[in-house]
Amino acid sequence: MLVRETIATAPGSPVATTVQAGDRPTTDGRDRLEILLQAQNEVLEHIVAGTDPTVMLGRIADVLGSLLAPAHGLLLWCAGDSSDRVRVAPTEPPRPIAELGSSWSRESTGLESSLEELQRLCAAAGLATARRLIHSHAGELVAAIVLVGSRPLQLDRAEQYALEILSLLARSVIEAERRRAALRSATEQFAALAKTIPGVIYQRVVKPDGSIRYTYISDAAKDLFGVEPAEIIADPQALFDCHGPEYYATFRERLLAASRSLSIWDVEATIITRDGKRKYTHALARPHRLADGSVVWDGVILDATRIKEAELAAAAAETRTRTAI
Repeated sequence: MLVRETIATAPGSPVATTVQAGDRPTTDGRDRLEILLQAQNEVLEHIVAGTDPTVMLGRIADVLGSLLAPAHGLLLWCAGDSSDRVRVAPTEPPRPIAELGSSWSRESTGLESSLEELQRLCAAAGLATARRLIHSHAGELVAAIVLVGSRPLQLDRAEQYALEILSLLARSVIEAERRRAALRSATEQFAALAKTIPGVIYQRVVKPDGSIRYTYISDAAKDLFGVEPAEIIADPQALFDCHGPEYYATFRERLLAASRSLSIWDVEATIITRDGKRKYTHALARPHRLADGSVVWDGVILDATRIKEAELAAAAAETRTRTAI
């Protein structure tokens, strides 16, 4: 009997190998389902926790090996960076793969070329292979499961279903990691841009219950207020304590009123830094309301000390002149 890998993770996924029947031990259907469910729960928990994808894909490769023994399972995936580097799980290759020696690079470039080279080397070593291509939702080839054994392998319906589930899990891991990488890159770019802007960039959230918190504040807060950004994000009172007496007395009610009306925040204020220096600021922010009623403020706090001091000095000079006259 010939069994062809017909289940695809995305339309148009090519089938690389036909595998033939062969005697091998089987896993009880209930045990197989339990292993799959356990692996699925573990992987989903790891995705939420932001675990290194190599760990998660290694776990999937281990499950492959336990369900499809005596075949060995490999999971090849693209790192998704500019190098197009291919990584392999598990990190310690099964013995038949290890015996291929250094002729197969485990850190090669290009997933398709790496798959072709692996298949060629396995064939030369007398090893049977079958592969399952994994595509992203956008149709990009992001990974492949490769089964390697000393004899051709027959996959029954339940094993093909297991392969389907593990392929979907692998795709979820890879796409989650790529989203995180894109977010990290965007965050780093924004942080770099924020350093070039003269002032403190921030995002503030006012909840429907009136609570206030900062979800982002740039490193410039340390220079302007003498307070670490992490302190402000953990407890906004660390920033409020720097407000001058008059500003402190009216800040909360002014902010809540502006949040209700979605008015532009354009406020000049006096602050006292932690080391006792008096400074003057000019804050500008634009609000938008979320579905839950919260109001998000994206804004900047400018150091207006030199301008304000110049204005005060000019006013004082004018007063002295009038007095002299």
